[in-house]
Amino acid sequence: MSIDPYRVMLSQRRRIEAFRARVREAVRPGDCVLEIGAGLGTYAFFAAAAGAGRVVAVESGPVIQVAREIARHNGLADRVEFVHGWFPGVEVPDAVDVLIFENYPPRLFDEWTSHVLRKAHALLAPGGRLIPERARVYLAPVESPHTWAHVGALGGDADTAYGLDWTPSRAYVYNAPLDVTIAPDELRHEPACVAELDLRHLPTAADLSFHAEWTFEAPATIHGLVYWFDLEVGTGIWLTNRPGGDPGAWGYVYLPVAAPIRIGAGETLTAEVSSEPSPAGAPRWLRWEVATPTERFRGHEFRSVPASRAEILEGASAWVPALSRRGWLEGQILALADGRRSVEEIARAVLASDGVPTLEAAQELVLTTLEGRTAGKLQRGDEAHG
Repeated sequence: MSIDPYRVMLSQRRRIEAFRARVREAVRPGDCVLEIGAGLGTYAFFAAAAGAGRVVAVESGPVIQVAREIARHNGLADRVEFVHGWFPGVEVPDAVDVLIFENYPPRLFDEWTSHVLRKAHALLAPGGRLIPERARVYLAPVESPHTWAHVGALGGDADTAYGLDWTPSRAYVYNAPLDVTIAPDELRHEPACVAELDLRHLPTAADLSFHAEWTFEAPATIHGLVYWFDLEVGTGIWLTNRPGGDPGAWGYVYLPVAAPIRIGAGETLTAEVSSEPSPAGAPRWLRWEVATPTERFRGHEFRSVPASRAEILEGASAWVPALSRRGWLEGQILALADGRRSVEEIARAVLASDGVPTLEAAQELVLTTLEGRTAGKLQRGDEAHG
């Protein structure tokens, strides 16, 4: 993986300074602080500098190795504890005073985010603080022919090319929330603030159901909706990821239509955006509707998934996966590769498992599993055991 995106986020000074100010305000001497999705460890380092008694930073990606190097380089290695793995499947404190989480998807909440925060909120001690703690959600109609070209890439309404009709593939695109770039002047009306959320209370799919309407003074052609959110990092300090706004890690969502919708002067455009709930009530599939007095389009993210219903259900959160024996062993090895144990120590731990006959076989399994996953290059021979 590349570290470049993390360094780009470091250059977003307004965003970083806003978080640093809030961490300084929220953290009290001796506090236990948990950050989920730590990246380079930026906010964890701020918490340590603010006097926290214990800082635990959870990160699932290999960037955690770089974060540990930065901690050592800045004399913070003994003040920030980095935990490599997916939350909540890692060991963290039973109670925390400050929870830092900013790893929101462009739609703000999805099933994974809800699962993570449900577990994380349960760790907050009475009076615990969440950073950030409030959000606003916005919708705006978009007039952007170049953006809608993702739908009509083969030439407007026709899906014929090379002597073939590609129409069956089209619905998979216009039912998909798309990651595209939208210019600020492509918003065809003032944005509508459709929700204000207290992030200390986990929203359900029902809480993430939005309605908006706009009356147009001049004719326009609508190619879809853009959906974004703002976060309140500190009191009255809002960061936005709207098109043309402050750069951030979150992005925004473009919800296309099947064909451009034309609206006349004096007419009203209405929009509905919501999520299908999972069995636990968390938001799952996005659905949206855009309508004028004469035209209507309904999109549904479920229809954008090129799989059978059985395959989708198999991948649902209720599905209980079972690893092969090799997969289970590889999982144990990755869990043991915590930056403190040597290859030989990991191999001896694996050797105690059934199906690994010798230390040499265990070492080979460890090296094969870790190849390409670590920050340093693995070497065969004596250096591999140190």
